[in-house]
Amino acid sequence: MSLPEVLLWQYLRPKNNKDFRFRRQAALLPGITADFFYAALRIAFEIDGQIHALREEEDELRDARLRAAGYTVVRIPARNVLKSPSDVADYVRLICLGEIGFDELD
Repeated sequence: MSLPEVLLWQYLRPKNNKDFRFRRQAALLPGITADFFYAALRIAFEIDGQIHALREEEDELRDARLRAAGYTVVRIPARNVLKSPSDVADYVRLICLGEIGFDELD
């Protein structure tokens, strides 16, 4: 796991997050693992580091496969997690509650 994933996991793991059950490094389809997954709503959260800019096309195809299988994909810039993992964790929880949309964090 990358540093942003480790930092965010500290807020999302069951010990610190009683309301939602997230899985990390969840295998969703053959060859596709999500950084974090909220099974109740089938939402895959992906933390995008600098490498994402070099593999956008590959990630788009991957996301399309997940969407075709009924998953929602939310991409979160790693810089946001590094800046404030607690704010990103709040954002993730609000998405799971349906209180905000998937694109309100850039």
